Amino acid sequence: MFSHIRIGFEFLLLFLSDKTVLSNSTAENYKIQLDEILIKNISETSEIIENENPTAKFIQKLKTLLDSGRCYVDERSTQSITRGKGYIGMEDTAKFYLLADTVHSEIRKLCSEQGERFSISKNQLLRQLADEKILMKQNNRNTTTIRCADGKSMNVIILDKSKMNL
Repeated sequence: MFSHIRIGFEFLLLFLSDKTVLSNSTAENYKIQLDEILIKNISETSEIIENENPTAKFIQKLKTLLDSGRCYVDERSTQSITRGKGYIGMEDTAKFYLLADTVHSEIRKLCSEQGERFSISKNQLLRQLADEKILMKQNNRNTTTIRCADGKSMNVIILDKSKMNL
């Protein structure tokens, strides 16, 4: 993108120089100023990307999905679990029991709709959640099979609510 800006600006300066609106030395000064601006912008952009925390974004978007009602979780103790549209898992007072693929997909959709990117893969996200001790691993695995109150088994990720700052 920055190269397109630079090329377009060069054509503009060339045109203005040809029409004697700008002197060659003034055009060169503008090129130098543009280069400084572009380098500063590139540096700031890369810093923002480096400082972006996918787990914080995941938690924020999860909260948005739940607060808006677009997605929901059932209480873990509920006897009849309704697994309709927007169902992403269960919860109790201390933990979320989420369907990893479903919640990752819903967060990616939400980010896309909001003009944002959530470019981290599900496995990378789970690894980062585990590194930050938000994901509660059992038997050194990211997912855990639990038995629901209705007797059915579910393969879920378990997230510690106390570490999510909801």
